[in-house]
Amino acid sequence: AMYGSLDGLAAAVIKAGHDGLLSLKELKTEADEEAPLFEDGL
Repeated sequence: AMYGSLDGLAAAVIKAGHDGLLSLKELKTEADEEAPLFEDGL
């Protein structure tokens, strides 16, 4: 029974992590387009 819940939890974490990475990529792309000099400050 525990394995089922752990698999579900792992799947949720993986999906959330994947969605989070996509969101970060989108935010970075938008930031680069709106502020090309942004990377110079890093």
